[in-house]
Amino acid sequence: MPKDVIRIALNFLFAPLMWVLSSLSVFMTSARSPKELSEINESFLVPLGIAFSIWFPIFVGCIAYGVIQTLPSKRTHPLYQRIGWWTALGFGSICVWSLASAFAPRDLAQWATAIIFVPALISLVKAMSILSQHYGSLETSERVCVFVPISLIAGWVSLAFFLNWAPLATGFVHSSNTLLIMNILILALAMAWALYFIRNSGANRAFAFPIAWGLAFLIIKHAFNPQGETLIAWASTIGLVSIITASTLKPKTYVRDFQARETTQIED
Repeated sequence: MPKDVIRIALNFLFAPLMWVLSSLSVFMTSARSPKELSEINESFLVPLGIAFSIWFPIFVGCIAYGVIQTLPSKRTHPLYQRIGWWTALGFGSICVWSLASAFAPRDLAQWATAIIFVPALISLVKAMSILSQHYGSLETSERVCVFVPISLIAGWVSLAFFLNWAPLATGFVHSSNTLLIMNILILALAMAWALYFIRNSGANRAFAFPIAWGLAFLIIKHAFNPQGETLIAWASTIGLVSIITASTLKPKTYVRDFQARETTQIED
């Protein structure tokens, strides 16, 4: 079917293109790296630069997904048809985000990247949720090369979304105390979002991991830096403990039941 061909081609193209476009600063001196964009943001919610290394396994995993969904047995599979357009939109949004991050003027870049992250967040979390519902029907290779990378990128984007909006939301605040409180509130919103989807995805640990990863490096940045904010370190610690707890607790029964129903529908 033409629709399947387009869907497959977009995912196959966008998956490696995300990596290429996010690495433009390596080849072009005029391009700004995603890490540099985060560091110029006036926000307390930017973790240590090493936290962004998580993009490497995400990119590799997404490329693996892009290849697997081209296999004859997967091209018209109902599950790949359900997630394929969402992942294509998510990957495409990340590509556009990388271009805006690299070349847009500083003031425009903050707004552009924040807005572009909206479709990326919605689409990738949607794909992750569908995969979580069908986890029991996935083959081992699919769990490693499809479920894990899509969950990882959805989790990291869930944290990065709030990181991108934090400097914009606090841009009109001039009091240092008010700025600190605003950042803590934004962090609380990020944790509420993350906890909701962790629990409603059957305690998806692959989704929870990048969020915990980012929080860990946010804690290190503020707890072990003389210029760090102690309150941000404590708030991040509470968030990290909450994420770990939510991802290790027994999944809700209704989620398991829903998984069973959805798996049966796919097999039919």
